[in-house]
Order: sequence, then structure tokens, then C-alpha cells
Amino acid sequence: MGMLPMVSPDSLRNKASPNKVGISAGSDFLIREWPVIFKMKRIVLCSVLSIFVSCSSPVQVGQEAPAFALDDLQGKPITLSELRGKVVLLHFWATWCPPCLVELPQLFKFSKGLDQNHFKLLAISVDDTSPEKIRKFLGSWGYDVPVYHDPGGKLAGRYGTYRYPETYILDHQGVVQKKIIGAADWNDSTWAQFLLKMASDLTK
Repeated sequence: MGMLPMVSPDSLRNKASPNKVGISAGSDFLIREWPVIFKMKRIVLCSVLSIFVSCSSPVQVGQEAPAFALDDLQGKPITLSELRGKVVLLHFWATWCPPCLVELPQLFKFSKGLDQNHFKLLAISVDDTSPEKIRKFLGSWGYDVPVYHDPGGKLAGRYGTYRYPETYILDHQGVVQKKIIGAADWNDSTWAQFLLKMASDLTK
């Protein structure tokens, strides 16, 4: 199956910014219909390419997150186990996913306001392309944040992810405390309150 094209920053420049998200009627349709489009894509992948794509049951709240090791876009490895003791935002996204690109500015801005001693954002690109191309894509948007690479979404498949973007919030023991299917509004203070409550539990 061929690689889906990256969405041009210019095509969404006026529709997603770190301060305000504005969405045209066309983008609104894409975001509304994307779950159906992606679910159909995943059904085809699972039925025709089951040898290559994991179709695991979705990881649920209360379950321990599956362990993994990934490289960032510079080739530096990280494992989930080494993040024990921190609250982890595990975020699957792709350059070809319009809702992902609407959400990313908010998420990156939100994560920079977190205490890195207690929190870690793992933004994981599932693009089946080279790390260099993803770096250039992020650079064209003006982003300078750590991003990790899951080529073809193999790890996402192990988590049972079927709709991008998808975010898992893990506690300090690696247990899923929140699962967000689709784009979240990270400007909503509810998320900061939720994470601060989790961080306060670390000191008890």
C-alpha cells in the first residue's frame, strides 16, 4: 500500500495556529468524516495485510500500556519503561492526517507548559517515510519538539489505535488513566487540571 501524502503546511496554515484554530467548511468535513475514512482503511489493512499490521484489541483505561522501544527522529532510542515515575502523554499522529495537524499546535504548546520532571510527551509519528522527511515537515511548520517514529504504525496497531490522532495518558506506573480518540482541545483547562491532579498523586 502506497504512502499517503503529507498535508502541506500551506493548506492548513490558516486553519491551525498555536493561538487559535480556525477550520473551513472543507476541513470541517474532513475532520468529521475522517473516523469513517480511517476505519475503512484499517479494515482493509487488517483483512488484506494482516501479516504486516497488528489488529490488536484496543488498550483500555485501567490496563497497563504495552511496553515498547522507539527512536526519535535523530535516532536516539527511548523505552516506555525508562519513563516510569512520570505521567506520559502517548500521542499517535501522522502528517497525512488533517485532524492531527489541527491538534498539534495546541498539544505542543500545552506540553511546553508542563513540568518536565513529572511529565513526558511522546509524540509518535506513524508515517511510513524517512525520519528526515518528517523532520523537514515539522520544520516547515516551525516546530522544534522531540518526535518519535513508528514507521507504518506498528506500535499503534499493538495499542489497537484505529483513529488518528489518538492519545493515551499514562500514570507513573504505566497504567492508562485516560484515552482520547480523535483531536482534543488542549486549550481547555480541564486537561491541565487532570494532569496536575495526577502529578500531585506522585508526591503522596
